Amino acid sequence: AGRQPGSPSLWAPPMSLADRISSRRLAGPEANPVYLHHRRVYILPTRSGWLFALTLLVLLLGAINYGNSLAYALTFLLASLGVISIFHTHRNLVGLQVDVLNPSPAFAGEGLTFPVVVSAPDGPVRNSLRLIADGGKGCIPAIDPAGDAEVPLQIPAPRRGIQRLGRLRIETDAPLGIVRAWAWLEPASEGIVWPRPLEEAPAPEQILESDHHEGGRARRGDDFEGFRDWQPGDPPSRIAWRRLAVSDRLLVRLDGGGASRQHLFRWQETPPGDPEYRLSMLARQILDAHRQGAEWGLELPGVHLPPDRGETHLHRGLTALARHGGGASA
Repeated sequence: AGRQPGSPSLWAPPMSLADRISSRRLAGPEANPVYLHHRRVYILPTRSGWLFALTLLVLLLGAINYGNSLAYALTFLLASLGVISIFHTHRNLVGLQVDVLNPSPAFAGEGLTFPVVVSAPDGPVRNSLRLIADGGKGCIPAIDPAGDAEVPLQIPAPRRGIQRLGRLRIETDAPLGIVRAWAWLEPASEGIVWPRPLEEAPAPEQILESDHHEGGRARRGDDFEGFRDWQPGDPPSRIAWRRLAVSDRLLVRLDGGGASRQHLFRWQETPPGDPEYRLSMLARQILDAHRQGAEWGLELPGVHLPPDRGETHLHRGLTALARHGGGASA
């Protein structure tokens, strides 16, 4: 349930039998923040811990065989340190609060960065903490009592749609590294993955022109307004070839006769075929219109965004593209 389809595991190692058994106790996404009480923390010896136990056994057999008091003292001293370290390792996790925030949107193929805030309301200093998710990991700096630490956890986002973080493991092996304590979480945090825009896309077929946003009608402007730099997707018919002959800049004519240009991007006007390609084309057209400072609108099946401009309108349009059809990874 925690792994998104198509998300490659870049950092997370294969789950052991103990991890699989402990992770099955999760009932589903949890509300933030998540409190780690003692029933959620598991602990087992590490590979170094098993070697440490074998060393103690050899020392004990040697002490019995030779009847050496110093060997007995060394064996029981090391055993006492091992037992005490178990309590310290367990205490390093118990009482932590983990709050996973929603990440900023990203384009498909990039990574979603989930901000993870780990706080310790009370208890000793917490150190040597690690966060491991399917596709990413992060190290948590030392946390003082009544303090917190924020860790950016980057997760691959290969497909558009709504992507959850999934199951998250927090673990530690401090102070000696002979035992490992861990706890599983499944925060309800999710991020939006926008369609990856094409490198370039054709200009929209329909341009709305209106005077002060009133009385708009669909037509192409013929009055000259000026020039701007050429951008991928501009039709060759609008390139000022005479200007290119006297300068090194490739310019494009702006027409409109004083009216405000409003682009209207429609799903029906994209070439039929792969839906992901059509969404990527619309994403490129939206980004180009936003970069030009023009007003633009978007029409998808069941979605209509009236012409507008600005960062909020851009996010609204790209999010509508990401959610189209339920989202490829939703």
